[in-house]
Amino acid sequence: METVEQKENPLQGRKELILVMESEKTPSRKELVDELCKKFGVSQEQVILNKVDHPFGSRRITVRAKIYSSLEQAKRFEPGYRFERGMKKKGTKPT
Repeated sequence: METVEQKENPLQGRKELILVMESEKTPSRKELVDELCKKFGVSQEQVILNKVDHPFGSRRITVRAKIYSSLEQAKRFEPGYRFERGMKKKGTKPT
């Protein structure tokens, strides 16, 4: 995973990232969050994925993400549904 653009946003206490990677299949949101946590040394609660773009027929995947300085900052600026995306829903069977 290669960082194309990284902006510091001190007012909101976050880094805004655009990353690019090569893959034949689109990785799950959980896999992407785990990889970002390893790369930047943060916890999963601090990483918010905004968009994962994998055009048909292309191997290039573009990821837009935000890394907050703390969970409190993330909850302050991000809508609640973004924390639940990619998480397994309760009461559903595994596929």
